Amino acid sequence: MMLAIGLLVADTIVVVENIERLMTEQGMSPCQGT
Repeated sequence: MMLAIGLLVADTIVVVENIERLMTEQGMSPCQGT
């Protein structure tokens, strides 16, 4: 159970980092980034 929660949290962090990178590199607004 703890491993599954850890993997879910790690995947969420990766997704958020990718959205943030797209927003900064391409000048997107938060709505466009998501």
